[in-house]
Amino acid sequence: MMHADQLTLWLDKGYAFTRRYSHICSRPVTFNMSTFFHQQGFMAAVQQEARKKNVGWALDDLTFITQVRKDEKLRGPPDDGVYLTGLSLVGASWDMRTNSLTTPKPREQFVTMPIVWLSAVPHTERTRIIGERKMASIPCYSNPTRSLMLFGADLNALASDVSTWALAGTALLCSRD
Repeated sequence: MMHADQLTLWLDKGYAFTRRYSHICSRPVTFNMSTFFHQQGFMAAVQQEARKKNVGWALDDLTFITQVRKDEKLRGPPDDGVYLTGLSLVGASWDMRTNSLTTPKPREQFVTMPIVWLSAVPHTERTRIIGERKMASIPCYSNPTRSLMLFGADLNALASDVSTWALAGTALLCSRD
């Protein structure tokens, strides 16, 4: 049987441990998609987190929405969704000045994408948020064989027709291997 003194000592040690190591368990600012083995599980977690924060939303009714960040300086994790790194663009190049898709340079196979914000929203919200902007829906695959599509990223397509990028086979890849 444990005495009150032992219990107090045990609780004090537990609280000290929690204070000492709580920074390790905090949420990361960005998630590197190329380091995940099972990206599909991570995508499901993003949807579940959005559903948990917004009680009226049905999990089956959620879709992903993306936005490419212009600035690379982040103060912390976003309030909704996640920041993704480690994505590579194939079949196009990314213009940081206009924050949009552009034709690739000669012999440029992969382009490292800047930080991408990803969140889950209901289908009706997605159409309202995107509105009339000229966006190309670019598929994001887990590997170069394009066997598993994770989500469709809405990327700015200012300079050309949206169908140009589909015909070019433009895609985002989590892994180049």
